[in-house]
Amino acid sequence: MHIYTIVSFLLAALPLIDGAAIPVVDENCDLSVVTITRRQLVPYVYETPSPVPTTSATYQADVSVDVPVTSSTIAPSTYVPPANISKDDGFTGFRSIGYFADWDIYDRKFYPNMLHAEQFTHILLCFLVIDPTTGEVVMLDGPGDTQVNLEQGTTDWGTGATEGTVKGMVGELFKMKQEYRNLKTMLSVGGWTASSDGKFNKALSTPESRALFASSAVKFVNDFGMDGLDVDWEYPDTLEDGENLADLLRRCREELDKLGPGFELSIAAPCGPKKIDNLPLKEIDESLDFWNLMAYDFAGPGFSKATGHMSNFYPSTENPDSTEFSYVAALDKYLAAGINPRKLITGMPLYGRGFATTDGLGQPFSGAPSGDWEHGVYDYKNLPMNPEDKIFEDEELLASGSYNPDTRVLVSYDTPRMAQLKAQFIMDHGLGGAFWWEVSGDKQDVETNLVQNVLQTFGGASALQKKEGHLEYPNSKYSNIRVWNGTLVAWNRPSFETSS
Repeated sequence: MHIYTIVSFLLAALPLIDGAAIPVVDENCDLSVVTITRRQLVPYVYETPSPVPTTSATYQADVSVDVPVTSSTIAPSTYVPPANISKDDGFTGFRSIGYFADWDIYDRKFYPNMLHAEQFTHILLCFLVIDPTTGEVVMLDGPGDTQVNLEQGTTDWGTGATEGTVKGMVGELFKMKQEYRNLKTMLSVGGWTASSDGKFNKALSTPESRALFASSAVKFVNDFGMDGLDVDWEYPDTLEDGENLADLLRRCREELDKLGPGFELSIAAPCGPKKIDNLPLKEIDESLDFWNLMAYDFAGPGFSKATGHMSNFYPSTENPDSTEFSYVAALDKYLAAGINPRKLITGMPLYGRGFATTDGLGQPFSGAPSGDWEHGVYDYKNLPMNPEDKIFEDEELLASGSYNPDTRVLVSYDTPRMAQLKAQFIMDHGLGGAFWWEVSGDKQDVETNLVQNVLQTFGGASALQKKEGHLEYPNSKYSNIRVWNGTLVAWNRPSFETSS
């Protein structure tokens, strides 16, 4: 989910708070704990141009493509949702969304019963993938998703699902939302590995493949007892790809509406300006309930020329090399297209990206430190790595991390304080909520759990969107989802650890 192709671009001039400062390592490599005080959280003012651009033609001059930019060669879906079944654009509280990776139950040993479900309005199970030749949606981890017994917080293969029933991640999430009635579960299809290098671009280039994607994906939604679908195509690389995505989402919207009212559709959306410019935003928006804006992976050792903040909201004028990208630059584009800000969900990382052999932010580096699961990537719950690591928090840029002058390793990640300030930004700017990639990375201490810090800033559970998940799926292929007897399953509620 969380690696995307970085493209060079010049940051647009943005109104910044005067006197912005950043943590800097001096010539002795002494970076102490730095907190750069924000005089006040000044709301960022967006100016919507008139007339509002409504088609991708607005961006044509800025994008180099090798295919026709019109949709004349595409047979798009003409589906228009009926008034009584269409998506809900109204704001009834913040969405709080967690991506739950199906590989978490293996080496990470993070199981559904470890999730603090009361923190979330939505859990997105990821990922299903597609057949690259047909576009059909298929399971990536069938045993983990549907067969293994996870009830005791272990992977028990000896008492798995019997014929015609479902266990695994799917079975546990269905039971979870019976206890937490405000919780919705959704299936996410794609992800970086499954959709990068043109995999989605090629497989979904025809109306037939897009129709098969939509029908097969929504069949999984129904069979698994889910409340909706999330499409994670990283990324449409041309304007024609963008039109294909819009058509794909129309078809998904049509198939979801056949299930009944209230089934939701979202996408994982880019924050790189050139990636955004490939999307017909208003056309896509017509099909969506919300957008998950991936406001992270702005910098990393595999794709950056200098060390930088990985999830900053504002750009730095004093050290521009440390902020090649920024969240507000992406927000400008979505809001200028007329997207309802309440439908824009802000992505936050539960991990950090590290740089090796460097003297600070905006500086050269040499490769990546070892990381937890891949080079340069650390779960937030393991950060800071050492007591000697010095934490820095830039309240002007809304960015934080740690640096060790002895090892010369810098890691960019969100601290609890930064999570609080980002939540305040969401509130000040009338956005729709927050999502996290991904839930296994958070800490279990109530004071340092990032999701909890955001939730408390919002105003607690009472500030979250109120909408019950579905429980009745009479056409599911699994008997323990299809034949629900009306009795709600009690779920073991995990407790937060407390600081000693």
